[in-house]
Amino acid sequence: MPETEIKPTIKYLHPTWGADPEFFFARKNLVGNPSSIIGAEKILPKEGINTSGGKLIIDGIQAELNPYFNRCRQSFSYRIHELFQGVQRQIAGKRITINWNVLVKVTKKEMDSLSPDSKRFGCSPSLNAYGNYPQLPDASKYLYRSAGGHIHLGTSPGSSEQCVINMLKDGKEAEKIVKILDIIVGNTCVLLDRDEGEIERRKYYGRAGEYRIQPHGIEYRVLGNFWLKNYTLMSMVMGLCRQGLGFAENKKAGKELMAAVNELEIVHAINNNDFNLALANFNRIKPIIIKWCPNFTGHSLNDRSMPAFEKFIEKGIKKSFRGDPLKHWSNYRFTYEDKGFEAYLERKS
Repeated sequence: MPETEIKPTIKYLHPTWGADPEFFFARKNLVGNPSSIIGAEKILPKEGINTSGGKLIIDGIQAELNPYFNRCRQSFSYRIHELFQGVQRQIAGKRITINWNVLVKVTKKEMDSLSPDSKRFGCSPSLNAYGNYPQLPDASKYLYRSAGGHIHLGTSPGSSEQCVINMLKDGKEAEKIVKILDIIVGNTCVLLDRDEGEIERRKYYGRAGEYRIQPHGIEYRVLGNFWLKNYTLMSMVMGLCRQGLGFAENKKAGKELMAAVNELEIVHAINNNDFNLALANFNRIKPIIIKWCPNFTGHSLNDRSMPAFEKFIEKGIKKSFRGDPLKHWSNYRFTYEDKGFEAYLERKS
């Protein structure tokens, strides 16, 4: 009998998930007006709010979620649900709502009314895999603020996957991992997150290649907060990050992926939120993804899900997810039947 051909595959890895997504508080009767944005210090206590899912804190003008880490995307999503229940309790009975935009402009009056701590930008410097370090403007005079959606990839005590530990604890591997995440995650998210505010945000934050080394692993800082609007989008982003780690772990697959694209075009597509260039980049890596990610491997993008994902790109996320994100997360019910982005694509195929 002829031998069955064994197709090459990347591993389905199990990092711990963490994140620190941001959003803005706004006056309910002025949504869409710059005067609607309120500094988070006027809504949250200085010490933040502890919930069963993590902590809600002030981060400049923005509010930030710090959910407890988890190795399961579904369980992690429940932490976000618990945090947003805390948000809802905090603003109950007040003429306050949430502005989910990735970029807002604050009035000078509001800026002047805030404490020095709230006027500052983030305190810890970022690294960049391409050596691209923009000069930041004067935070007290620059009236724009952006909301990040950073993803933390780490390891947990007792992890059986030594390859994940080795990758995420080795600073020498960080730049390679981040560049692969840019190809699989950052560039792909440009196809979905078409908010023009990303262009202004990435003049200073969330540029291609931006990351931090953390005690638990790597903080990928390229994404905005678009994925915070729905569990399916959160599941997608973290699934793509898992897939990126799989390509980074497999030297042959990672080399093939990186050779398929022009690094400068990946950087340009992300930094300028250039849909057309990002699509051209994606079309170059599509055959690589199909080759290394058969359906049975469980990765978000694979040979079977690709047609449904391309339809998803055409439709865009605004048409697919129209509900109120706060209501979505506050009413979210964690069930093992809800399998996130892969199940979403399966229903659409």
